Amino acid sequence: MKLKEKLKTKLNQNKFTRRFLDYDFSTVVFTVVSLVITTGYAAFYAMLGIALLSAWYGMLACYYIMLVVMRAVVVFYHRRKRKRAEKTNEQKEQISRAKIYKGCGITICFLTLPLSIAILLMVAEKATFSHAGLMIYVSATYTFYKVVMTIRHMVKARKSTDMTVKTVRCINLADMLVSVLALQTAMFHSFSADFNTGIFNAVTGAVVCLLTVVMGVFMIVGGKSEITKINYEANLKNQQRE
Repeated sequence: MKLKEKLKTKLNQNKFTRRFLDYDFSTVVFTVVSLVITTGYAAFYAMLGIALLSAWYGMLACYYIMLVVMRAVVVFYHRRKRKRAEKTNEQKEQISRAKIYKGCGITICFLTLPLSIAILLMVAEKATFSHAGLMIYVSATYTFYKVVMTIRHMVKARKSTDMTVKTVRCINLADMLVSVLALQTAMFHSFSADFNTGIFNAVTGAVVCLLTVVMGVFMIVGGKSEITKINYEANLKNQQRE
């Protein structure tokens, strides 16, 4: 604990590093990193899909492109927010963040379309993720880390009042669910090549799609409720002033 407090004190002494102690700001910064990585995945699968004329890689590319779009919306919103800091009131900013949350919820629902097609192709054509040699263990370690951190930040994001932070965490959760599916198929491919794993991949894929849709619907309903709440509170304040 003493080391943690000393580190915080050091970070607080610098104007730039002090901002990273703000959870909302650091969330957006790491979203930029995720955006770059996801763009790389999308480009990689798109090139494979075109080069190999593979619908499987094409669907994966579509999935990652949709993730790129959602993360880019959040990043560009915060970039524009800094430029218009004193030009808009807090009510409009809150409504904008709630609309982004709801819009990403709609996109996440549509995310299941390329995902479900990819899962069907995976089962029907026995397409799969694969890792050479010891990379399967690296992938497993990274996926485990991803699961733990995603759940941790989902819990932490509940305390945040910034809807775009909650949006980022929901996007990361959707990404994490597919990472778990990818790891399962890769492990089956590496360690159970002679075993019929189609049914297991189909069941896990169905669960991933279902959870993704539920999360998307939850975001749509939550975004609408937040907009209604903001407008109601604003109208109530106006009535009190009158």
